[in-house]
Amino acid sequence: ALVAKVQAQQQEEKFDAALAGARNIQALYPDQVMGYLLEGELGLRRKDYAPALVAYQTAYAKTPNSEMALRLANAQWQAGERNPALATLRQWFTSEPKDARARLALAVYLQEMQQRIEAIAEYERLAEQAPDNAVVLNNLAWLYFEGNDQRALRYAERAHDRAPDRADVADTLGWILVQRGETLRGLELLQKAVEQDPKQISIRYHLAVAYAKAGRKDAARQELEKLVSGPDPFPEREDARKLLESMRN
Repeated sequence: ALVAKVQAQQQEEKFDAALAGARNIQALYPDQVMGYLLEGELGLRRKDYAPALVAYQTAYAKTPNSEMALRLANAQWQAGERNPALATLRQWFTSEPKDARARLALAVYLQEMQQRIEAIAEYERLAEQAPDNAVVLNNLAWLYFEGNDQRALRYAERAHDRAPDRADVADTLGWILVQRGETLRGLELLQKAVEQDPKQISIRYHLAVAYAKAGRKDAARQELEKLVSGPDPFPEREDARKLLESMRN
């Protein structure tokens, strides 16, 4: 009941009351982690990172398991403490080296930090543990593609075989095919990916490029105009602008 009350106060944005409730649970149940988790969640929601990190560190110290390690690493990551987040997960592997969920989090963090070689090593290790995990196969395919590794297409095909309804998986395979000159099949996959997740702007950019390569200039132009004039940032915005300009000329 106390936990439910604090959670309701968070939802109602009664943050001071929620914090007081979380700390009351800590005092009443000092050997349990729930009060600290509640305080940590509240701190992350308010972007008040210092007390959130202390709360998660306390929870991890009291109950050093996979869930607490992941929560602490996530809090560190959100607070901008990238290397400490990596260190938390690596320290956890000293006791649980086969924790696939934590290793996937580490691989994703490394990928976002552009540490490609380290990320690939972690994904390859995961692919041995879980050869049917579509997320692992897909992310590994993308990293191989970025490094011009010929294994990219094989892994993208494997990922798509296992998760044909995932937009990110269809996007990876479709984009690799388009870049290899297999435009029509790639275009079909990218159209499917956009239908599955129309809010992913990078996928729509890939579709626009595929339209252009397939000779469907009007469709490419229309898609690019929407992307370039839209308010949302995306990594390929400058490439989209240049492509649109070249098509207009």
